[in-house]
Amino acid sequence: MSIRRTRSLLTFAAVAALAIASPTARAAEQAAAPTTAWDQAAVTGLAGQLAKTCVALYDEYYRTPGSSGGQIGTGQAQEAYRLKYKLRRIEEESQALAGALAAGKGREETTPALEDIGDLARDARVLLSRMFVQSPLQARIDTARDAWRKLLPYYGMTPPPEQP
Repeated sequence: MSIRRTRSLLTFAAVAALAIASPTARAAEQAAAPTTAWDQAAVTGLAGQLAKTCVALYDEYYRTPGSSGGQIGTGQAQEAYRLKYKLRRIEEESQALAGALAAGKGREETTPALEDIGDLARDARVLLSRMFVQSPLQARIDTARDAWRKLLPYYGMTPPPEQP
């Protein structure tokens, strides 16, 4: 068997194993998650704080030198554009979550938005770890992550590991 074919089969097997294990792992994680009783006013307030920190995060990105495509000659243009997209989506999703909760939407209706914010934030943190980024932007994303983590107990979710 060729190396290329072996590598493809191994990659497929790894992806298939993750796909099979993920629903079970996620269900076990959510079952063990500490749950705080749903409080619409508290969750709405926390989501409003999250939206404000995400707007500040996006604004900080634009104050960062090289935010329009990375520093010339650093090879970070593609990563910078990916980061810009992720941060814009985080800002949009957090504002949509805050708006939905303020309009009276409940846990079931807003869970997908909360999960998307977490996924986008994880992706942004990974991108930031690969880039030469000034500390104010990293501090802002950490502040936004902390605000997001405060919402998790209301949704019966455990915070993900801190890495990255």
